[in-house]
Amino acid sequence: MSKIIVDQIAKNGGTTFTLPSTDGGANAPLVTNGSGTLAYSPLQLPAADGTANKPITTDGSGQLQFNPNALPATIGLAGQQLAVNTGATALEYVSAPTPNSSTYSKTYDFKTLSATGTYDITWASINSDITYEKIAGVRLSMYEVSSTSSFYIYIYGLSSSNSLLSNSYLGGTYTGRYNQNNMSGTLDNSANGWMRFPLYGNPIAETNSSYGQGITGQIMFIPWREGSSHESEKGGGAHHNVMWQHSSHSYPNVEHGGWNNYGSNPAPNAMEGGFRFYATSGNFNHGRLVVEVQMEEG
Repeated sequence: MSKIIVDQIAKNGGTTFTLPSTDGGANAPLVTNGSGTLAYSPLQLPAADGTANKPITTDGSGQLQFNPNALPATIGLAGQQLAVNTGATALEYVSAPTPNSSTYSKTYDFKTLSATGTYDITWASINSDITYEKIAGVRLSMYEVSSTSSFYIYIYGLSSSNSLLSNSYLGGTYTGRYNQNNMSGTLDNSANGWMRFPLYGNPIAETNSSYGQGITGQIMFIPWREGSSHESEKGGGAHHNVMWQHSSHSYPNVEHGGWNNYGSNPAPNAMEGGFRFYATSGNFNHGRLVVEVQMEEG
C-alpha cells in the first residue's frame, strides 16, 4: 500500500477533524475553524526563523514576516511608550513626551464636602505635577456657590510653606448693575492681602434664601511674580465677571471688575503654595467651584 486515503482523522476518544481536500500555499499553516474542520490559513508563515525579540508582522497581502525592529527584552515602566531607538535598529521604552501645554483642574462640590468657610487650596492638592514656576495663570469658575450666611468671598495667597499672605495692598475697580440700578466704584483691602468678590457692598445671599442664593461667574488671577524691583513688587491681581443674588433684591446683581495695584504700595507676595478661598460668614454648603491651573509650554 502506497498511501492511506481518509477524509477525517481522530484521536481515540477525541474530536474528529475533517481534512482539507486540496493543498494550501507554501508555508500556510493548518488551522481549525473551532468546529472540527481543518483548512489552510490564507496567511503564510516566514520561511525561516527570525532573530531574538523580533515580532511577526504582515505585509498586508497575507505574508507574515519578522519585523526588522526588535522588541525590548523586558517590559517597560507604567506611563512609558515604545519608540524607535537612536540607531533605528530596535524599539525601546521611553518616557512619554511632555505636552506643550496643559491645564490641571479640580472641582469642589460644596454640597457633598464637609461644611467649612475656609478652603486652603494648594497646587499639590490639585495635581502633584504642578510646579509654581510653570504656572501661567489660574481661573476659578463658580456655579451658584453659597454659604450658610450672607457673605463675601475673599481670596488670599499661600506662601511656599502654605502660610497665609495676609498683608500688603491691592486696589479694586468695579462696574455693573444692581436691582435695576447702575453701580461703579473702587475698594482697597487696607493692606490685608485679600481680594474681595463681589467688590460692591451687597453681600451674596445665603443658601436657601427666599430671594435665591449664591454667586456664579469667573475669576482669573495671577499667582506669580517675576523680575525685580517694581516689576515683581507690583505684580498679581485678578479680573472677574460675576452674577449674584442679594437677599432683598428682585433682580440679580451683575459686576465686572478687577484687582491690581493700589497706588505705589507693594502688592502681596507670590502665591507659591496656592490660595485660600474664604467665606466672610458661615460655611460653604451649596454650589460648585472649578479650579483650573493653566501651565506654560514645555
